[in-house]
Amino acid sequence: MVSESSQTPIQDFVRILRANRLLVVICVVFAVGLALGLSATQEERYRATAGLAFDNLSEDFAVVGSVGSVPEASSSLALRKSQTLLSTKTLEGASEKLGDGSTVTDLRRRVTTAPEVTSNLVLVTAEADTAAGAATTANAVATVAAQRETTATRLRFSRGARELRRRYAALPASDRADIATRSSYRERISRLDALASVASPVRLDDRARVPDSAFSPKPVQAGVIAGLAGLLIGLALAFGRNALDRRLRGVDAIRAALDIPFIGQVREEAMGTAGLANPDTPPLSEIDLEGFRILRANLEFLTGGDAKTLLVTSPLPEEGKSTVAASLAWASAMSGRRTLLVECDLRRPTLAARLGVARAPGLVELLSGDATIDDVTRVMSAKPLSTNGARPQGGVAAVSLDCVLAGGSAADPAAVLGSDGFSAFLLTISSSYEVVILDSAPLLPVVDTLELFPSVDAAILCIRDGRTSRDQAMAARELLDNLDERPVGLVVTGLKRAAAKGYGYYYSHSYASK
Repeated sequence: MVSESSQTPIQDFVRILRANRLLVVICVVFAVGLALGLSATQEERYRATAGLAFDNLSEDFAVVGSVGSVPEASSSLALRKSQTLLSTKTLEGASEKLGDGSTVTDLRRRVTTAPEVTSNLVLVTAEADTAAGAATTANAVATVAAQRETTATRLRFSRGARELRRRYAALPASDRADIATRSSYRERISRLDALASVASPVRLDDRARVPDSAFSPKPVQAGVIAGLAGLLIGLALAFGRNALDRRLRGVDAIRAALDIPFIGQVREEAMGTAGLANPDTPPLSEIDLEGFRILRANLEFLTGGDAKTLLVTSPLPEEGKSTVAASLAWASAMSGRRTLLVECDLRRPTLAARLGVARAPGLVELLSGDATIDDVTRVMSAKPLSTNGARPQGGVAAVSLDCVLAGGSAADPAAVLGSDGFSAFLLTISSSYEVVILDSAPLLPVVDTLELFPSVDAAILCIRDGRTSRDQAMAARELLDNLDERPVGLVVTGLKRAAAKGYGYYYSHSYASK
């Protein structure tokens, strides 16, 4: 027995995505809606940036032999300055300059610095609730930082001049008398005095401009990101659901799991409707009639054409066994064969309601001796369809189908179906009809079907797409394997339009073109 699906990974992916498309769509829509909703509740935030250009004065500091006299690259200078620019003193000065009540903590939260990698620029970026406020804050911080840097640098040059004067005064008298020495000291002191007055280590190279639009919120960007996140979450949930879901989905997966000869399929639209007979209308649509003709032909190939008594069952209720039994009986009757449909599901009979007749008298009354075969046999008539699928014209004879319904309640349905009276009933009707179809109870909940199995020529096992679990299907298969060997055919029921293959495509296109 094959235990794995024959589908490729791509086919599996498409199948899982198709089966869970609503879940994925809900996740995407919810994520996008949440992002847009949050964006709508957020206040607009503006961002402005000022640029400070630093000059490398390490050669000037070398005049007094200061640390850092080795020339420094512009990029490393900008990086070093960006890390120390937002000192507490700078932010206090900016707070005073702004005069809007901004605290140091507030400014430290709203202002950031970053070096330009390829230049000596340090970018000062400020955020605010208004566009003008962002530009004003960035310029205020940059201006105060430039002023403090300039003041500190000029103070260093002034101290350097004093240091040179002290060194000169400490020289021996002979050295101070040396013309070259005096000239060198005077030149260096004069240079430092000048730098202490005019040195400009940093300048506001690019003032912050009032931004045209807010940088936050960005509903479009947030919606796109949220949509992608929702898609990923939806896919994760879909594949997680598929991994945890033991239900069989798709004809290929069901066939591979059970390894039972596949003989037909039933559309979701046909579930629960087949068998509703009105003399003025056909009991089956053109599409479904052709599907059950295919099922009947495949069953004949499976059994070699020798099977007269057919049992239709399923692992559990509501998997389409009654639909298949009634529809197959109508298809057989429409082919000209004398057909009898017998309802052997004595616990949950449904055919009386579908056929529009009284439930009793039926099989229970017949086997209890309260009715005869003639009393319980109902002759149902319906308008036929021609063999090529065209709608019939006037004057065409109605199709007849004989039915024996379940009848009243039975105290022990399994004992009724396993009785000698039921065996004698089967022998009698088998000699009178070409085809006898038994709509039996589900296999797993009750033992009724096991009582019938030895008396039939072949069986049909109905598995409903997306409802029957793998464990249930395998349990039903094991039960059938343990019984006397009979041909068993698999019918997949409840297929959605996208999953149904074959006859439906042909007929739906044929009638659409007319």
